[in-house]
Amino acid sequence: METCGLLLVLVLCREVFCQSHYCRSKFGVYEVADYNIHACAWCYFFLFPERDYKPNPLTHTLEIQTNGSRVYPDINNKSATGEICATLSSDECDKWRLCCLASRDCCTRQLMSSAVDDNTSCPTTWDGYGCWDAGEPGTTSYISCPNFLQYSVPTRSALKTCNADGKWLTKGPLSLEWTDYTPCLSYEELKVSIYISVGCQIASLLCLLPSVVIFLMYKSLNRQHRIRLHVNFFVSFISSGIFTILWNLAITHDRITNSNVVDTHIYKNSGECRVLSFLKIYFNSTNYVWMFCEGLYLYRLIANAFSPPKRLLLFYLFGWGFPFLYSSAYAIIRLVMADE
Repeated sequence: METCGLLLVLVLCREVFCQSHYCRSKFGVYEVADYNIHACAWCYFFLFPERDYKPNPLTHTLEIQTNGSRVYPDINNKSATGEICATLSSDECDKWRLCCLASRDCCTRQLMSSAVDDNTSCPTTWDGYGCWDAGEPGTTSYISCPNFLQYSVPTRSALKTCNADGKWLTKGPLSLEWTDYTPCLSYEELKVSIYISVGCQIASLLCLLPSVVIFLMYKSLNRQHRIRLHVNFFVSFISSGIFTILWNLAITHDRITNSNVVDTHIYKNSGECRVLSFLKIYFNSTNYVWMFCEGLYLYRLIANAFSPPKRLLLFYLFGWGFPFLYSSAYAIIRLVMADE
């Protein structure tokens, strides 16, 4: 009787104490410390499969196979994260960190969960992108799409199927647990939005260009100060539209359609790409400043109806020069502190 009681205590200890220090991913069950490193390593690989670092399934590290260098992807270790983020852009590094934090939150949820893995229902698990609570056999579970996944729409839902035998649906030659994230990806919608944006910009140019030509052709119009301001205002919109079209077609479209991230123009960070980015930012800014100049000129006409402005030099300097100052300041700061 005493032996049975002792065995019962040991079983309860294992279920309540021992098991509470383990977390589960699609690859298996690990101690918390190993799980955190393991999950971050696979976050890196799943998000950026084309990069040099690859996860080692045995050591839970990230390794570069060509030179044998190894790093433990611990987001609490500044040295390790610095070494890993050196292979990523700042935006990509943030996405990797978010994935690591999400995996740790999932582990915390597993540790705090009162559900017991009785092999009759699908267990709570981390699949590499999202955290899934225990699923009832023969049902489909849903979670919001992760915001760190490229092209992801957070308002949509990923889905995961729990088979009738109480095991998550598996696919592939290795029979790994599978999650359907295709509803999260709006790849085609992004391309359509680019085409719509380019189409609207072209339509705007087709309306603005004849207007400027008409203003310049007739001297009676061109002599008027307000018409000259209109011409500058329209030229600002035309320039902004041209460089926005170039950016969408050359940079944004390339980033979406190129399957290899390292081959994209924005990843290469060439001088031409940076100049195009600066011009787009600058001319987008001139739109608002020239809008202010138009309003200021009209205000002066109303406030001083009998003494309108005689010269427009200050308006020209402010309309074109002021945006150049703060756009240049931004470009210099980026060049010095975040040239990527």
